[in-house]
Amino acid sequence: MFSRAPLAVTFDAAGTLLHPARPVAMVYAEAARAHGITAVDGRELTLERIDTRFRSAFANVPVRQDGDGRAFWRHVVQMTLGSRDPALFAQLYAHYARPHAWTWAPGALASLAALRGRGLRVGLISNWDTRLRALLCEAGALRHFDHVYISGEQAHDKPHPACFTTTAEALRVPIGRMLHVGDSRGADVEGARAAGALAWHWTGAEARMDALLAAVVGAAEGDGGGSGGGRLALAG
Repeated sequence: MFSRAPLAVTFDAAGTLLHPARPVAMVYAEAARAHGITAVDGRELTLERIDTRFRSAFANVPVRQDGDGRAFWRHVVQMTLGSRDPALFAQLYAHYARPHAWTWAPGALASLAALRGRGLRVGLISNWDTRLRALLCEAGALRHFDHVYISGEQAHDKPHPACFTTTAEALRVPIGRMLHVGDSRGADVEGARAAGALAWHWTGAEARMDALLAAVVGAAEGDGGGSGGGRLALAG
């Protein structure tokens, strides 16, 4: 329960608004086969094994997604597929820079437009490299956001408080009236709350975007701009 309705809503990108159009393991497997790689350490690179290795590599990269993220993703590809082939890396890196590699959560773009139509400020806070801004622009989605915070362009990754406080400043709202929506309990929910913002844990359940939109709009209407207005109940 929150005592004040949000004046701005910010979203995480990967895992919340954006999802891989095809399973990552499948894309990596096809790229590996195209470059003659079918096994690592004498064991076949099955989809299940690629998925496990990818998750482990992603969680243990020794560098952050700074700038264009090449150092970060080169490590992920090497640890996942056991190859330092520059052509293999270039293929996968270029693939995920294109809009067709991603799909939007059902109802996401319409909900972003609806939130702005209600007078709320809308932002994006993402741990992503600099490819994200070009990807959003090429997809025609950049216009849906009043501010975009991309960690690769900045000094901090979520859950650092600066990711949220600087975004609230850019959106010109008090941090306590900004709601952040994301799929990571640590980076998104706990990070936002530690910075003083409201938080909604995104589970990806069917019609979740509609539920979010209804809750935010209902809270805004109930609040009426007063200091002690309506209350917003958010799951998670």
